[in-house]
Amino acid sequence: MKTNWNEIANRMNFDDFSSKLAEFTSSGAGRRKTVGDLLDKVKDALLKAHSEGSSYRALAAFLKGNGLPVSEPTLRHYLRGQGAGKPRKKVAVKPVAKSTSVKPAIKSAASTKVASPPPIEKESGTSRASGQNLL
Repeated sequence: MKTNWNEIANRMNFDDFSSKLAEFTSSGAGRRKTVGDLLDKVKDALLKAHSEGSSYRALAAFLKGNGLPVSEPTLRHYLRGQGAGKPRKKVAVKPVAKSTSVKPAIKSAASTKVASPPPIEKESGTSRASGQNLL
């Protein structure tokens, strides 16, 4: 049997249908739950624990141990999306002492003596090893 779309269009009240659909989607009915939906319920506590020094690894292990299986990378991604910043190391700036004299790092070519290579003998047309004439 073929669907008669004209008949369906005539009997439906699309204004009523639109409001029912909006209510359905806002209630979350029919939507699959994600790990983010579950973490949203404890978001503030997670952010506080992380800001007080708890590592992502420790928090993920705690969550797994209490029935919410979430991996460390997933938790890290979630918390950073919620405003948990990546901790930065504080680098102490050391003052640079000024030197009055600067020593050159490379010696000049004039002060460096290089031994010259031994003179190259001209080939006389004979093999040195056998003494045979190569010409």
